[in-house]
Amino acid sequence: MCIRDRVNTVLGARSEEHLLFEGRFEALGTVYVSTDDGSKGFKGFVTDVLKNLDVTSYDRIAVCGPEIMMASVFRFLEEREVLEKSEFSLHRYFKCGIGVCGACCIDRSGLRVCKDGPVFSGTQLIGSELGKYSRDASGRRVKI
Repeated sequence: MCIRDRVNTVLGARSEEHLLFEGRFEALGTVYVSTDDGSKGFKGFVTDVLKNLDVTSYDRIAVCGPEIMMASVFRFLEEREVLEKSEFSLHRYFKCGIGVCGACCIDRSGLRVCKDGPVFSGTQLIGSELGKYSRDASGRRVKI
């Protein structure tokens, strides 16, 4: 059972019409909303909202969404030295889905989203290509 206000959610979207599951998150605790256009909540990005929160006080930090946003949150958490508390849910193109083709690799160490993830700790992503590039259907690198 979840105790209300034990979970804080920072929910971001381009606009109010793109916000997902706000009511469900409100049932769990406090929700901080940001929209790029300011149509609901704070006008700006998720990282702008995070600047007003004491992320060092959190036990766990879960991050999901567009990779460019997750890369910004990663840098934010890295600066505050709390990566060990964080987990990132990555999304990459899967060709084979069993870890052979390498299309979903996230760095030179060979971490594969399909086999080793899709959830990675923040410390696993240090030095990775998070937010820099991904791969297309042919396996070529594509800048994000």
